[in-house]
Amino acid sequence: AQRGGDMRQGSWSSVDRRLAGLRSSADVGRIAAEKALGMLGAEGLATRRAPVLVDAPVASSLVRDLCAQLTGAAQFRRMTFLPEAMGRPLTASHLTLHEDPFEPYGLASSTFDSEGVAGARRAVVRGGVVEGLFLDTRMARKLGRVSSGNAGGMRNLALTSTTTQPGDDLAAMLRKLGTGLWLTRFMGGG
Repeated sequence: AQRGGDMRQGSWSSVDRRLAGLRSSADVGRIAAEKALGMLGAEGLATRRAPVLVDAPVASSLVRDLCAQLTGAAQFRRMTFLPEAMGRPLTASHLTLHEDPFEPYGLASSTFDSEGVAGARRAVVRGGVVEGLFLDTRMARKLGRVSSGNAGGMRNLALTSTTTQPGDDLAAMLRKLGTGLWLTRFMGGG
């Protein structure tokens, strides 16, 4: 999208295990265009304390990076910014991160992990505090814990906030944000 000298790019995609669950190409294009148009005329904030709304694709990358800190290997080798994570705060208190290996048609659904350990629905982070790690049998044993059924990876993670109500769309969340930062992308590698 372009307005004067201001140029912005937007993108979107649709992923589902079922053909009927995929958005139409017109919807994908419309959402990508809306994202690009929505960034035109964006203004920076002066230095201040302000609420932050993280766009879904950015939030998923943050969740992935945070979960990497909670793997058995990272914890055992202490290659994490959050050593001995259990019971420690990781996020804002309104956030909870659930894992559900049994989500119908979930992209990472599986009854058992790659070692044959049964999966379980669980909160990994509840109210901002770490309640679980991602452990295979080897790392669980090294840490004196029990496998969480995560050999081969994490299963269908969902980040929820008590500040977001069912049915809240982006417009509703932006209204709740008021003056604040809407984080739509990261630039750079780290």
